Amino acid sequence: MNKGIEEKIKNVFYQNNGYAKTKDIVNADIHKKYLKELLDEGIIYKLKRGLYKWREYDFSNEIVDVAKIVPGGIICLVSALSYYGLTTYTPLEYQVAIYQKSKVVLPDYPPINIYYFSKEYYETGIKKINMDGNTIKIYNIEKTISDCFRFNNEIPKDVLLESIKEYVRKRDKNINKLMKYARNTSAEKQISKYLEVLV
Repeated sequence: MNKGIEEKIKNVFYQNNGYAKTKDIVNADIHKKYLKELLDEGIIYKLKRGLYKWREYDFSNEIVDVAKIVPGGIICLVSALSYYGLTTYTPLEYQVAIYQKSKVVLPDYPPINIYYFSKEYYETGIKKINMDGNTIKIYNIEKTISDCFRFNNEIPKDVLLESIKEYVRKRDKNINKLMKYARNTSAEKQISKYLEVLV
């Protein structure tokens, strides 16, 4: 491959903050066969079918990869707790919520666990953060804690306790907001019980 074509492809990746889809390359009037050459040379790597990442782009945050792999996905549960510094536990997989009627095909890596949320739970409490020029969707702190207690059968009890303790220590905590998310769910009684002791 001549340097001119490689540079042209690189520009497409850099205009998309280090990522490109096959259609981005085709839309730039570049034949998709060059993607295979770049893959073979290790210049790019494949995140999933039709989605690639420029290896030397200046960032290394895997959570951005996850957001690209699961369009419409929202970082949730322990992955969100970890992002907010509410737990010292390092999840073995990324936990991502999607609308229950959505479909997604996952690659073997990175490990991602999909949670199918009803419209009501999926659409509330979404926060957008900028990471390396990419927009990541994650549930806000209060929604995250409420969801973790809703899924308490899947999340270790010590992680739940640690997260609520850390939350209560925060200066910008909003107990009313937390209880609003928990209201009329299985989380309400559990969170109330902990708050009676901690606050």
